[in-house]
Amino acid sequence: MQLDTLIQVETPEAIDIQLRPASLLQRIIAFKIDLLIRFIWFCLSSIALLMFMDGLETWIGSENAFSVLLGLFFINLFVTTWLYSVVFEVFNQGRTIGKMVMKIRVVHENGSPIGWSAAMLRNLLRVFDGL
Repeated sequence: MQLDTLIQVETPEAIDIQLRPASLLQRIIAFKIDLLIRFIWFCLSSIALLMFMDGLETWIGSENAFSVLLGLFFINLFVTTWLYSVVFEVFNQGRTIGKMVMKIRVVHENGSPIGWSAAMLRNLLRVFDGL
């Protein structure tokens, strides 16, 4: 017996549309693809920061270079883990690269695309999900 997974939603324009929620497997695979992309990006950008360290030492002095590098490392970590999802979901109609591969997207309950506030809140709360 196959269950009907379609959800009927009425848009603000009083039009009924049917949405199919993504399966757990689709979500897991999309998340793993995004995790792999973020990991590769973080490794490559961290290597670039370490290469930048040589020029940084001569510019600000070796005693402060480690602190600046550590700050840049944490900014890179923030951008990689948090802004990746937010920027892609806002500018790519609710889809990160992993979601594009799995043909799923993030939408509001009424089927409309999410905006900045919803994407930021959604991804900020993901940190607490990980705890």
